[in-house]
Amino acid sequence: MGGGAGELSGPDLEKGIALASLFTTMLHTAALGALLSLSGIVWYPHYIATTAALGWDAIDDQQLGGLVMWVPAGLAYFVAGLVLAARWLNGATPGTSRQARPAN
Repeated sequence: MGGGAGELSGPDLEKGIALASLFTTMLHTAALGALLSLSGIVWYPHYIATTAALGWDAIDDQQLGGLVMWVPAGLAYFVAGLVLAARWLNGATPGTSRQARPAN
């Protein structure tokens, strides 16, 4: 527990927590989007009148919303995760750039 090899502390711990938080958020958002997209029943029946006024079936609207949550939003989370992981691997901190770091 005293900062031995393999333990994260300080900025590395914060980056690890940020990456883990982003990953878990991506998982539950993707799961909900997939469930909404693949469901054969309407989850929110109070939207039936609203979607009918727009010329949609409520299930079509729900599945489209689920696809938006699942694919484009999942892609945005994935790209953000890649950026965080790349910053972590390169040793960058939010306030520094590559040029500002001292050479080894």
